[in-house]
Amino acid sequence: MWAVLTFWLLLGLPGLAWLQRFDRASLARGGLSGIARSYFASFALLTPVSVLGYLLHAPLWMLSAAIVCAVAIAVVGLARDRHWLTLCGRPSLAAALCGIWLAFDLWLGARVGSHVQGDAGFHLARIRLIGAYGFNNWDPLLHEHHFEPIYHTNLYHSLIAACAQLTGLDPGAAWIWVWPFAKLLAAAGAYELAVAVLGRRACGYVAAVTCSACLATSSTLAFPNALSPYALMPFALACAVDALRTPRFRSALWLGVASVVLAQTHMLYALFLGLAVGPVLALRFVDALVRTRQ
Repeated sequence: MWAVLTFWLLLGLPGLAWLQRFDRASLARGGLSGIARSYFASFALLTPVSVLGYLLHAPLWMLSAAIVCAVAIAVVGLARDRHWLTLCGRPSLAAALCGIWLAFDLWLGARVGSHVQGDAGFHLARIRLIGAYGFNNWDPLLHEHHFEPIYHTNLYHSLIAACAQLTGLDPGAAWIWVWPFAKLLAAAGAYELAVAVLGRRACGYVAAVTCSACLATSSTLAFPNALSPYALMPFALACAVDALRTPRFRSALWLGVASVVLAQTHMLYALFLGLAVGPVLALRFVDALVRTRQ
């Protein structure tokens, strides 16, 4: 258990180091926002390796080596410049209470683990295929090599497979202990969306605790079709709100990062995001274009 939890804890460090070096303003919204953005940045940094691996049918160790190198570089960078420690500011009482609740909820998740029945069999089979044969887009339920249309080029599956490879554990164990990470990312996503819409950290803490309480017993949260709407989609919508409110390159870049990560976890939810956000952004663009011509 501890090996898997350590893997997911360290996985956020490359993103944190990237933000500390190139986008320190992203860490100013609070600790939970920093957690969400650090993981999304880490996923974005590992995306080229993952996509290239699927294109070339490369061995899984390529991703594992990239993770080790990224974490090592991040540790050195963060140790040299500790300015990131002061960016989130001193925690308020609300932040402390939220942190205590989340720590308790994550502890409960670590004691039980992810759901292993139903659709979990499909995801475990995909993870085992990647671990055994390297990057591939084969459907594990069909004989011979058939393309899997929904979970192809899946970064989430490959990360769990890399976790099993690096820790020396069975992929089933890597799947079981990913639930605390899913809980943390869901709470961080709810916090980010609430702060983006309402503009107050207190509202974000309420949203994070509410989300955590509602999903406290949902051991299926680790499924990609549950992680996407409850954790990844709220963050993507928060990025869309930021892009509408302040149409700058930075906000557009974050929306792009969220969209790419979402597409690599569950392709349909990336489509849902486009359907929800695309028309609004198009109207915003037309409005800006009309205003500039007047």
